[in-house]
Amino acid sequence: MKYENLPFVPRVMAMSVCGQPYTGNELRNRLDGDQIAKVEAVRAHWTVEQVQAFVEKCDVHCRSAFAAKSPWFMFCVSAKGNGGRDKLYAWITHWMVAYIVKNY
Repeated sequence: MKYENLPFVPRVMAMSVCGQPYTGNELRNRLDGDQIAKVEAVRAHWTVEQVQAFVEKCDVHCRSAFAAKSPWFMFCVSAKGNGGRDKLYAWITHWMVAYIVKNY
């Protein structure tokens, strides 16, 4: 299987994550309300260029994980039904939080 033939497109998923209000659900509410509000305030005001920078980082990370056959990524790729897609969506949301905390 080639990266281009995955059952989902990580770039599109990253764009979707950037377009959704941040709720903290992927961390099972381990962040407090103030932390969630901070992440959401930054995300809500991202420019097209900022979204694109994050999407590019996600794509590079996913391509690297695929090339290395990283177990977490291969689980996402090979899962039946929507499980793998949903897991990767949660990973990308988690990455967005880390990206915002680190860069903003």
